[in-house]
Amino acid sequence: MTGETENLPKHPRRRWLYPVCVLLLLMAALLLRTWGIGWGLPHAGRYYPYHPDEAVLLFVLGQVNPLWLDFTPTFYNYGTLYILLSRLAYDFTAPVAGWGAVPQAGPFTQWVADLGHLLWVSRWVTALLGAGTVGLVLSLGRTLYSARAGWLAAGFLAVAPLAVMLGHYMTVDVPATFFTTLTLVAAAQALRAQEARRVVGWLLAGAAAAGLAVGTKYNAFPAAFALAVPLWQLFRGEVGGRRPALVALPACMVVCVGAFLVATPGAVLETPRFLADLAYEMGRNREGQGLIFQETPPTLLYHLGISFPVALEWPLYLLALGGLAWAMYRRGKADLLLLLFLLPFFLLLLPAERKFLRYITPMVPVLVLLAARMVDEGLSTPRARLWTGLGVLAGVAACASTVAHLGVLTAPDARDQAAAHLRSVSRPDDVVALGSDAWYYTPPVHPTAGSVKLWALPYGGPPAWDPVEEGVARPDLFAAGPYQVLAPRSHPSPAGALPGAKLREHRPARVVLTDYEYEDPVRVRNADPSFQSGVLDLMEALEADYRIEREFRPRPALLGFTWWRRGIPPHDWRYYMPTVRVYVRKDLP
Repeated sequence: MTGETENLPKHPRRRWLYPVCVLLLLMAALLLRTWGIGWGLPHAGRYYPYHPDEAVLLFVLGQVNPLWLDFTPTFYNYGTLYILLSRLAYDFTAPVAGWGAVPQAGPFTQWVADLGHLLWVSRWVTALLGAGTVGLVLSLGRTLYSARAGWLAAGFLAVAPLAVMLGHYMTVDVPATFFTTLTLVAAAQALRAQEARRVVGWLLAGAAAAGLAVGTKYNAFPAAFALAVPLWQLFRGEVGGRRPALVALPACMVVCVGAFLVATPGAVLETPRFLADLAYEMGRNREGQGLIFQETPPTLLYHLGISFPVALEWPLYLLALGGLAWAMYRRGKADLLLLLFLLPFFLLLLPAERKFLRYITPMVPVLVLLAARMVDEGLSTPRARLWTGLGVLAGVAACASTVAHLGVLTAPDARDQAAAHLRSVSRPDDVVALGSDAWYYTPPVHPTAGSVKLWALPYGGPPAWDPVEEGVARPDLFAAGPYQVLAPRSHPSPAGALPGAKLREHRPARVVLTDYEYEDPVRVRNADPSFQSGVLDLMEALEADYRIEREFRPRPALLGFTWWRRGIPPHDWRYYMPTVRVYVRKDLP
């Protein structure tokens, strides 16, 4: 194949079919990524979103104002490009929709709805970039392999569970994936170009896309490695000669750095803060994050055995592994282009103690393309029916998983169900206890219950039961409408689990505990019986004097099959399907 244009329909009457099919594919991809996009938005009854990273990014968006040339959020755990794009999208949308500015000087209750609008618009930015990545994979597959491989890859990516579900969130993973894939598309076009001038042009475009990718998420820089294949081809004199290559290499480096600085100008304007936040993120990756990944498989096995199967579903994942092995065996120029991004990116994940599933997101477009390429070549063999069945199975399994998970996302959240249950069964003199300090996993027993830990938010404030004034005594009980709340301190630093002494002193009628509070300590205790934890002590006390009144445990299900029927999904995969237990005292009816 010499380029994408050779794969276009030859018959003039059918040329309209290609853009129509592309449009339908992108619309389907966008529909999946916006189905349930209103999940967990802040409102008057709950000030914070249910996704912990979104609460932080909402604050960061309030720190920039690109229309007034304010590009420095004083927050650089992530690159700034997605933050600026989301802010611009809201600032252009708000006047048309009649929404207010964010943040505002007035009471938070008067503009919390606008905070929800800001999150909704930012999620739409993610969804659009996610759907756009489907189009990029179509182009990438057509350019590197064949039209059929491109369409198969785009179809796989359109329904892949990880790509769809993360396409709903205000996070940097899907936007970074858009720009890494854009880099690969530019590299592929450079590889297929027949003139030195066009090769250099695509190389510079790829370098710019790589800089934008790094300016969205720092570890996206291996995308630039893919440019080495067309650059080497140019240097060898296959197209043009060595002189253009010698000019293109430093030019690409300058363009890449320049694009990064455009995307994250704080790297220059606030260098000390940028370096401090970058070092903080690197340190947390190296050291881990509390108990979250303790006593889990090593990073290599965790991603190979847990992350990728969840991201793609097993049939598509196995096809991707086969496609990867086939590419490593063939080692054609197109294969090397993809492998120079895929393998270094994956190797960078291995030393990290944090094993969040979302970390593999930029790899998904390449993996589905390798799977599609293998199916495409198999369809040209005498066993075409077998490969047709494998391709259909992979696509259907991925789509079924996505639809089932979207069913949970669009249903009432377990935390909202638990809060409604507490309101319906509690009396004004009842005490409802939280198992630990409130965070995103906490049912909205009060609008302020989901504050961000260790983060001085300028809006909403800490939970209402944690006064911020110095010298103000903190009462154990807080009146929260139909009942009183007994909660461990969240501010200025989290207190952890509810002490047994408080449980015995106040004898709450009900206690709320979620899997985000007990799953990690239970796993560590199973591996190390000597492990001690306040949550485990609380669970022992609850077993003695309480029983489970209700357990809200949403799980994806379709046609009689249930995902995670017994097990617990990975940490960042279950933000929208936590298990919430409501314990009631055994002496109560």
